[in-house]
Amino acid sequence: MKSRTRTAPTAAFDLEALTLSELKNMQKDVAEAISTFEDHQNAEARAKVEASARELIYLLAELVGTET
Repeated sequence: MKSRTRTAPTAAFDLEALTLSELKNMQKDVAEAISTFEDHQNAEARAKVEASARELIYLLAELVGTET
């Protein structure tokens, strides 16, 4: 899995110009974006750990002379 790299948006928000409803929607969108980002990070980390574990099992089998 490739990690995603993004640049920070260049547009600045004038938060004081937004309505309460707009701010709450933005807060919800940000919370969802954070959750999605964390889910992707966790999946990537899990895939790396699983790949490492498979490699270690293979190497261990070679060392002790058993088939997996």
